[in-house]
Order: sequence, then C-alpha cells, then structure tokens
Amino acid sequence: MSVKVRWALYGIVLPFTIICVILAIALIGSVAIEYWLPAILWTLITLGAVFLIGLAFHWFPSSPNDAGYEEFLQTGDPNQIDFCEGFEPGWIKQPISVWSDLAFVAAGLLIVLIAGTRPTPPANRMADPASFLPLLYGLIVIFMGPASMFFHASMKAWAAWFDNFSIIAWAAFGLSYTTSHLLSAWFGWTDATLWILFAAIIIVTGAVTWFVPDTRRASQIITAGAWFLIELLLMIAIWTGNAPGFQRDSGWFALSVLAFAFAFACWLPSGGAWRFWCDPDSPLQGHGFWHVLSAVGAVMIYCYFASEIALAA
Repeated sequence: MSVKVRWALYGIVLPFTIICVILAIALIGSVAIEYWLPAILWTLITLGAVFLIGLAFHWFPSSPNDAGYEEFLQTGDPNQIDFCEGFEPGWIKQPISVWSDLAFVAAGLLIVLIAGTRPTPPANRMADPASFLPLLYGLIVIFMGPASMFFHASMKAWAAWFDNFSIIAWAAFGLSYTTSHLLSAWFGWTDATLWILFAAIIIVTGAVTWFVPDTRRASQIITAGAWFLIELLLMIAIWTGNAPGFQRDSGWFALSVLAFAFAFACWLPSGGAWRFWCDPDSPLQGHGFWHVLSAVGAVMIYCYFASEIALAA
C-alpha cells in the first residue's frame, strides 16, 4: 500500500466517515423523518452506486477513457495526469481526489441538519424546516461528492459528465433561487420562476455538455459566474441601501467568497490552470483541498441564503 493510499484511508476516509455517521445519527435524533430519511437514503444510494459500478461493473471497461487518462496510458507523460494526482492500480485511480469528496457528503448532511433544526417561525423558505428548498440544496451538495468520485475513481469519459453536471446543478440552484427572488421583488413574478429557471438550466446544460464535452468548462464558468455576479450586485444594493425588498447577511457571503478563494488557490496550480503544485505521489494533493474547501463554501452559501430577512415596505 502506497503512502498516498494509506493517507487517503486513514487521513480522509476514516475521519470523514465518522463525521458522516455522527451527522446521520444527529439527523435521526433531531429532525423530522421526512427530512432525515431522504438525506440518508440519497447518501446511501449515491455512494452505493460508486461502489457498485466500480467493484461489480469495473467502471464499464469497454467504455472510452477520459482523454487525459488515455493519453497518459499511451505516452506515460505525467503532464497528462488530470489534476496532478498520479494513478493507482485497482478500481480507485486517484484516491486523494476520490475520498476527499466525502467532504461534500458531510457538508450536505450538515446543511440538512441545520435546516431541519432551525427555529420557527422561519424568516424565509431556506430557513424553514418544513420547506423542500433547503432539503433540495442539501441533496445537491451531497450529490457533488459521489458525482466527482465517479470521475476520479474511474477516469472514464462518461464519468466526467457527472462531475461537471453536479457543479452545474449546484450553481443553477443558487442562480435560480436568487434570480427568482429578484424577479418576484421587482416584477411580482411567482415562485414557479425558480423551478422553471432551475429546470431550464440543468436540462439545457446537461444535454449540451453530454453531446459536446468541450463545453463543460465553459458551462461551469457561465453558470457559476452569472450566479456570483448576481449575488455581488445584490450585496452592493444592500450595502448602498437599495435592497430589493429583502437582504441577507453579507458576513456569510464574505465567508463563502473566502472559502472559494482558498479553494481556487489550491485548484488553479494543481492542474486547473497551472501545474506548479504537481507531485503525483504526494498525499497532499491540491485537488483534494479544493474538494474540502468547496464543501465548506457550500455550507456558507446555505447560511447566507438562510440569513435572508424581508424588509418593511
């Protein structure tokens, strides 16, 4: 067993598994069954799919490999390794990147726990223990873990779509949630706007990125970039006293930006844009830190949404 694999098992899998079990127990003990049951079932189903498809179906060996992995297999050039982590034999190709994805599972369970135990009456729908919205957001965050695991474990072309789609779904939810709020405040649009926007974004981007894989990075940038721009404009409006009928705690927004800034500081030099943080055999993989810090940022985003209060007319 290599140092990297040993570190993945004892430094990542063990602590995150303990955290997830503690959160699951806390959910069962303190949250209504209609909240904790979907969260735990979704966790078991999505993680179970990783083990089933990896161990029983061997990632469908006849399916095409990821382009970077295929080129590495043909040339042995370490510069072709996706996100700098070297490939291990067996069913888990990049153990640090795979098991660090458990951070998203823990983050999603934590979001559901926070949402399900918030006091009533709620200040907004994302702070409402009886609302489906925070549960959906938590399920999306949970899904980001196994979806990314598919890719880093298998290095298959089809798996890269799931990794990308989970990020799109997360960004699409945030973009749709805030945009629908603004359209409601400015023009009186109904709550259906949120679901129409969310469905349109994930269906269109999901289809386009499946059939045209080269658009995946651009789809992430456009969706997440549009969301960040709208949130930034909202924060500016709040700071200047021009809030559109509601406001959110800018502190949570700042913390989420900080978390993602650190995440990008790990992602960019470890294969995201550059490769000066590249050591294929090291247990300290920048992409692993990217996963953990992004999961922290996702929790901060929930707290930001849940801090919303309506302003007096």
